[in-house]
Amino acid sequence: MDRWQLEDHVFPGQVVRIEPVPEGRRLRFRLWLAQGQSILARRVVVANRGGTPHFPDWVKQISTPYPGDRLCHSSQIDLRSTQLQGEQVLIIGGGLTSGHLAIGAIASGAKVALMHRRQFYEKLFELGDCCRTFN
Repeated sequence: MDRWQLEDHVFPGQVVRIEPVPEGRRLRFRLWLAQGQSILARRVVVANRGGTPHFPDWVKQISTPYPGDRLCHSSQIDLRSTQLQGEQVLIIGGGLTSGHLAIGAIASGAKVALMHRRQFYEKLFELGDCCRTFN
């Protein structure tokens, strides 16, 4: 969190409902939180359970069609080919995948919010020699 300066992009919350919100020719999503607040985002990425797409029940409750590239699972995202400059992206999840997606999206010019229902914590990984390519 400190290294990539993500502290200001993280807030706790649990999404309980989502609804598409047409805004002119654009479509946004309003995500309702258990605490009663809501968040508006143009893109929502669900980053849970690793590479296996699993959507929470609140995604299944959407009654209208929505663009698949605007609400998707982390395994369906390729940041190399996704234009995010100026986009507002909400990443739901608190693991390594969501952290990597947040860093990549910010590097692509997006405004990113990370949401996780539990407290965020730091985890150290032993990566061995693989890190030499990143130095």
